Amino acid sequence: MAWTALWQRLTLAQASGLDEAPQRSLTGEVDMTGATDRDPRHHTQKMQKALQDIKDHLRDDIEKVDEPQLKAMFETAAEVLGGLIKAFHDYEQKNESAWRKAS
Repeated sequence: MAWTALWQRLTLAQASGLDEAPQRSLTGEVDMTGATDRDPRHHTQKMQKALQDIKDHLRDDIEKVDEPQLKAMFETAAEVLGGLIKAFHDYEQKNESAWRKAS
């Protein structure tokens, strides 16, 4: 992208109040990351979805294996992932004192 086009896009985005204007890093690279990518909820929700998918897969596979130790490991892993999902949810909701901003 030519510098003039980039400058025009930056000026237009700033004038229209958009948060998704490109920014320069210290190395001079243009960062086209949007406001959604900077929103912590966007990331916590993506992680919760990914963790839930793995948790569901583990629970489904418990029925597919015969070895009791493997069943126990899958169940334990699913429980651990459930705890992580809850931690991400608590972070979003600021349910725990650790997730609240200190005054």
